[in-house]
Amino acid sequence: KNEYTPADLFPAYAKCVREKKYDEASWLFTIAGVYSYFDSLRVVDRTSHGAGQVLIIESSASLKDISAEHQIWYRKHLNKNTNFNSPAHLKLCSDVKKVGKPNYYPAYMIQHGMAAFRSNNNNPLVENFNADDAWKKTLDKYLHCPI
Repeated sequence: KNEYTPADLFPAYAKCVREKKYDEASWLFTIAGVYSYFDSLRVVDRTSHGAGQVLIIESSASLKDISAEHQIWYRKHLNKNTNFNSPAHLKLCSDVKKVGKPNYYPAYMIQHGMAAFRSNNNNPLVENFNADDAWKKTLDKYLHCPI
């Protein structure tokens, strides 16, 4: 669902890796990354844009005890989606487009930045943000999908 934030999706990806559900893990990792990128376009505070990377680090750290063979199998599943314009990548693009752009308030990212610690009442989101343009940019620049 497009209501799930990267803070929801990255831990779910790690759980799927542990359960050897590699296709599901790969999907969750990808959509979480896509949504993190999109959120970085709509959140003003640049210091908050690393929230997605922090979530990746935390989720990956939770997998440090899985076997090397287990890690190899997972990476093979993830890498098949990064061969741009391959059938797997094009299907991934289609699936991401079907789910659609995020439909949540990016509190996880806003709270990660330095502005969250200041006592100003500024809007944390980009003024006059064009979600459709940002979604196209995300699909193009982050996921490398044909638009």
